[in-house]
Amino acid sequence: MRKRSLAVLPLAAALILSACGGSDDDKGVSPTSTVTAATGAPIKLVSIEDELTREHYSAGIRTAVDYINNHGGVKGRPLQVTICPNNDDANVAASCARKAIADGVVADVASANNFGSNSNPVYEAAGVSVFGDSPLTSADFTSKAVFPLQGGSISSVGGQVALSIDVLKAKRVAVAYLNVAAGETLPPLLDNAVLKPRGLSLVAKVAVPRTVTDVAPQVANLLRANPDAVVVALTTDLASKFIRAVRQAGYKGTVTLPSPVYSESLVKSQLSGATDNLYLVGFANHAAPAYADFVEQMKAAGRDDFIDDAAAMAWMGVNAFAKIAASMPDITREAFTKLLPTLTAVDTGGITPSVDLSKPGTALGGQLPRLFNTTTFASVVKDGKIVAFDKSGKLAPFAAPQGG
Repeated sequence: MRKRSLAVLPLAAALILSACGGSDDDKGVSPTSTVTAATGAPIKLVSIEDELTREHYSAGIRTAVDYINNHGGVKGRPLQVTICPNNDDANVAASCARKAIADGVVADVASANNFGSNSNPVYEAAGVSVFGDSPLTSADFTSKAVFPLQGGSISSVGGQVALSIDVLKAKRVAVAYLNVAAGETLPPLLDNAVLKPRGLSLVAKVAVPRTVTDVAPQVANLLRANPDAVVVALTTDLASKFIRAVRQAGYKGTVTLPSPVYSESLVKSQLSGATDNLYLVGFANHAAPAYADFVEQMKAAGRDDFIDDAAAMAWMGVNAFAKIAASMPDITREAFTKLLPTLTAVDTGGITPSVDLSKPGTALGGQLPRLFNTTTFASVVKDGKIVAFDKSGKLAPFAAPQGG
């Protein structure tokens, strides 16, 4: 199955797909004798997706929706999620939001949308909440309409540095980042928010152009600093190319990369022979019981190629919505929007820590008030498998390590 590259940092409705629809790739969990399909009035939701990650998030959303609906839905009502591709266009993202409001959605759930600055104001004006999304831009970290359960790319890359220093005991950390405007903000953020509290600073900061075909010059520049840990913050295909080049140059030290779209099949196809001392950091605790449920449901749905953290976050967002909605006397847009800021412990089945949505986030000096959860989790590649590192592999990138 074709994979799309994932932009680790922010880069980005002609076609509307229903997660309850009948597209060829919309395989659901087959009902059994113990399953009761939901038959009530549908609970309408929307998810606005970037093209780079749409297939991954859609796979997680569809799997969650199919399973929930085939097991009675939410209080007997099926979930109906419209996946609205933003076509990498800010105007399309805003149009997705306006159409969703007109269609009567209860909420925007599990989106990965680089154009929150365009869609979030539309939602704010209509009293619609964005829940369980992947926060990608400053608009997602500041809008009062947004309630993410994960920490976005800021926390993911911060977690890579924290793993390198706190757990793997690196002292000389280098970063390879995307040569775009948003990418340029990464090195100073890592230096100030993650390394400085640990008494360190980056030894090399190498920008990699998005369209580069040969990364050897960038790799050579980075390795001149003699790092003992390399943090890779690039699009998926570019990250794989960079890691292979680093290993071909003879570097045997720690390499970390963001985990969202790295399934085991993708690691095998893109990183075969370069997985020694390779760690992945994302938001899903692979040791959690709910993560095992995610994997089981994805396999039953025939979506093995998308068993990755991006799909897991989308699956988690839909399930968290369903759990909250099941506790509501009346599942309406107004009631859901009113309830969210009162929740002090949103349960994700252990995939993330429980998330308090009632208070602004305090990480990074409180500059990003919707950054409710900054916890990340590390995995390691062993014998071609992605497994949780050191039990849960839990990391706190924006807190100084305890005990030094």
